[in-house]
Amino acid sequence: ALIDAFNLIRLGKADVIVSGGSEAAINPVGMGGFNAMNALSTRNDDPMTASRPFDADRDGFVMGEGGAGIILEEYEHAKARGA
Repeated sequence: ALIDAFNLIRLGKADVIVSGGSEAAINPVGMGGFNAMNALSTRNDDPMTASRPFDADRDGFVMGEGGAGIILEEYEHAKARGA
């Protein structure tokens, strides 16, 4: 999405674009696969002990999801509005 937004601005098809994306890996198949490999942390009752990737006593990872958004603006357009 970000590359598409950049190219639309670069080609003069837009001056400003709000672009973003998300990742949602938590689903029954994904969780089942990681669980079958014993890759998930079993310390989920206490968040302070669940995710410790660099601890010698770690026992797996904690699944997560995320998203982000960004506003891209053509340089001359931004300059013209005093940005």
